[in-house]
Amino acid sequence: MKTAIKKNNSESGFTLVEMLTVLFIMAVISGLVFANYRSGNQQFALENEAYRIAQDIRRVQEMAMSSKDVGGVSPESYGIYFEGSGLGYKIYAETSLPANSHYDATDLTVEDVSLSKYIYILSCTPDLLSVNYTPPDPVTTLTGDSGVVAQAVIVLAMEGTNLTRTIVVNRGGLVYVE
Repeated sequence: MKTAIKKNNSESGFTLVEMLTVLFIMAVISGLVFANYRSGNQQFALENEAYRIAQDIRRVQEMAMSSKDVGGVSPESYGIYFEGSGLGYKIYAETSLPANSHYDATDLTVEDVSLSKYIYILSCTPDLLSVNYTPPDPVTTLTGDSGVVAQAVIVLAMEGTNLTRTIVVNRGGLVYVE
């Protein structure tokens, strides 16, 4: 007894044109993702550094609230100093009397802080900015090359890009990143 086998001439599968089209679309999408990956990392690094500076300013404020001893001495005030544009800043303690609420050569440097690679301070308003906290409240004093100010602005930038982040400090002690 013979069985009839029916053959189907239409075979299923992908044509070469369909396969090349899918590969092209995947290549374009991958290229877009990788191109945006680097700029996303740069933006993240800059934002991370801005929040680190804001955190350091708050840390200095906490040092003043707790009247932390530095080198066995109880300072009159604590501060953070920015030299306008640059690659870092200083955390300092005023140990000499009378306290002048800004950084000078007689102050004790608690820490020299360097910014991350490719990130720098584009500007400080005012220039030569000292954010100073006097215990126990702490009282906030913002001084620059032109004297005491109500608000300070620190702008960070990343080399080779137009990316910036801004840190704002006011005399009420509020610190925020824009």
